[in-house]
Amino acid sequence: MTKSLLIIANWKMYLSYQQTITLCTQQKEDLISCVATTPHKLIVCPILPAINELTTLISHSQINFGAQTCSPHKLGAYTGEIDAQSLSELGCTYCIIGHSERRHYHHETNDIVAQQAMRLIEQGITPIFCVGETLDEKKLNQTLQVVQHQVEPMFQAIKQAQKISSRLTIAYEPIWAIGSNQIPEIKDIETAVAAIKSLGQEILPEIDISCLYGGSVDENSIKTLKSLKYLDGFLIGRASLDFQRLQKIVSWFKQPGHGE
Repeated sequence: MTKSLLIIANWKMYLSYQQTITLCTQQKEDLISCVATTPHKLIVCPILPAINELTTLISHSQINFGAQTCSPHKLGAYTGEIDAQSLSELGCTYCIIGHSERRHYHHETNDIVAQQAMRLIEQGITPIFCVGETLDEKKLNQTLQVVQHQVEPMFQAIKQAQKISSRLTIAYEPIWAIGSNQIPEIKDIETAVAAIKSLGQEILPEIDISCLYGGSVDENSIKTLKSLKYLDGFLIGRASLDFQRLQKIVSWFKQPGHGE
């Protein structure tokens, strides 16, 4: 039996609002068909202004929508921020947080990301929490230490606040692999995923934690990545904007024997 996977399409800021709407209007059926007739769920994360229109344009399918970040604050005097409540009202069911680009360009710390997770959980939105090491950290064999240091504040915040979510999603995305056409060794990904799940079970034993892999996922790398064990899905960047390429990625999980 084929395992049901969570496929996150992070469209970043590659397209403007009008470009996003035009693409999805013209290629609506191609987008929907990416996961149609499969057990998989596709979460599209476009730029924020496009979400409301896209949730109307693409409905009654296996596609849900998510945001690319949110504020760590509740409603208040926070100019330029976007709150989790508004994301929920727009129809977001998922939200990416902790992405390395947000950490680098906007200086989001582990504690800030933990607070973002709390705000999302309060609104019934599933956080997609990104973690991963730099190339220097990898060379120093610090991957597990870095990943655990990133994810533990969120686990502890949820435990201390007793705001239990029925599901949490962690995306292991090595910073050095993003857009590089390089991926880690399969055994290294499996070791990182196992460490994340083990720490999660230790701190939040009542929650089932899903783990994704991200970083240069495309129709070529998926041939190797599809052999990963204990993985619940993938976070896909630029390749997810080409719906033919996205279909090719998903098609590898229709191969006999996958997920058995």
